[in-house]
Amino acid sequence: MFWRRKTEQRGERDADAQARPPAELPPRGELVPIRIVTETEVVDGWTHVGSERLSDLLNAEDMLSVSVEERPTEDDWQAIDRDRMLLVVAPPHTSHRQLRVNRQKRKIRAQSAHYAIQGTVHLIPGNRLDRTVLQTRQHFLPITDAQVVIPSRPDVEEEHEVVLLNIVNVGADLKLEVAD
Repeated sequence: MFWRRKTEQRGERDADAQARPPAELPPRGELVPIRIVTETEVVDGWTHVGSERLSDLLNAEDMLSVSVEERPTEDDWQAIDRDRMLLVVAPPHTSHRQLRVNRQKRKIRAQSAHYAIQGTVHLIPGNRLDRTVLQTRQHFLPITDAQVVIPSRPDVEEEHEVVLLNIVNVGADLKLEVAD
């Protein structure tokens, strides 16, 4: 709650307040590790997500600020357009209880020229794994317990707790299919 001291007059500040430097902006939360796969590169870096889930942040924002430095300065940040992101490996996050919704778990496979993923999606009951339907609600589809293979490194299978799959701005070659 904001209020004035009784000694302050409207439009005036006390001399002490004028002498203080302006307060720094509060930190946006701690830095969390992130991996972004684009058509041309894999960016391992750090970002701020605050108390939000990374999927919520990416579904709401067009750009994500990322630093490849663990202790970045103001000049170490780059903005990556979400339309360039094919996959994003999300940092560990436990959602608030109010955000958790009863969902059906489905094992899926996602395949494109740039990756192959197996994992679990959590669909709202009644929804099916249809890219057109999913795109109307979200930009990124979270896949949990994901195994990822990138064609440039076919002998390396990466396992991640959560991978966010861009289902909007990808090529027509993306195939999603239920595996169970």
